[in-house]
Amino acid sequence: MAGCDLTAGPVLAIRDGDKSIESLVSSRYSFQSISGINSAFKELLDIDFQTVIRRRKKVGKRLPVLERQLNLLIDFRHGIVHRFNLDLELRKEHIEEIFDLTTAVIDQFVDHLEKLRGVPIRVPS
Repeated sequence: MAGCDLTAGPVLAIRDGDKSIESLVSSRYSFQSISGINSAFKELLDIDFQTVIRRRKKVGKRLPVLERQLNLLIDFRHGIVHRFNLDLELRKEHIEEIFDLTTAVIDQFVDHLEKLRGVPIRVPS
């Protein structure tokens, strides 16, 4: 992992199965905001995540800027997890929009990785 100084302790904990790479990364970085995600991606992968998602992409029938929509989704999640703020008016259409947004963000990131690394990630359909 570029930019991640590992000492013997964490390496041995991973080797011995006491810790995972995911837990090591999540203990060092916050993934609670786009800026936190961006910091991790920049340091570990040399990828500017904010630039990747600062694009318009089709989500359902709309063409929003992914970064704004992802911020709204993160805020929605924070409301549920940290404030137990459940939207009792949540409908199937909104849940489908959440899935569409998630798919659009993943697709945008995978497209970027495929171009950046020159390696196909998806199997052509």
